[in-house]
Amino acid sequence: VAAPLEGALEEERTLLAARLRLALGDPGSAARLLAGLAEEAEGTPYARYNLGVALLQAGDGEAGRRWLDRVGTTPVTTLNPEERRALRDKANLALGYDALKDGRAEMARASLERVRLKGPYASQALLGFGWAAAALKQPRDALVPWQELLARDGSDPAVLEARLA
Repeated sequence: VAAPLEGALEEERTLLAARLRLALGDPGSAARLLAGLAEEAEGTPYARYNLGVALLQAGDGEAGRRWLDRVGTTPVTTLNPEERRALRDKANLALGYDALKDGRAEMARASLERVRLKGPYASQALLGFGWAAAALKQPRDALVPWQELLARDGSDPAVLEARLA
């Protein structure tokens, strides 16, 4: 799959090759592959998201966060709106958990607040928001999202962690 393909197939090939490099633990190589796609005006938001993740994993947190923030704040268009909303939520979730990992609880809260409450990443965002509040020594604020999680599906790992918290 090394040869260039025609049109949109080349973009798909590049995305797959980059995801393969990420899975193999080579985020720097993945970032180099994705940089061209992400910079294009019509570039896919998936390339931008994956570039952000690759840069974070490669140790370039500032650039990775910039790309993820770009995806996380992109307005939703009429082209695949639910898919775009989910990707936006996923980027904000990644930003939030990256901030939590680095001890930046306020930044985590700001990113996690942008995740929709009815989307596929809502439970993880609620859990992270609670952890951010706990890190800020605001236990009452942590209880609100964790109590919301208790009303959700008990087999969800985020719900189970909220119960333990």
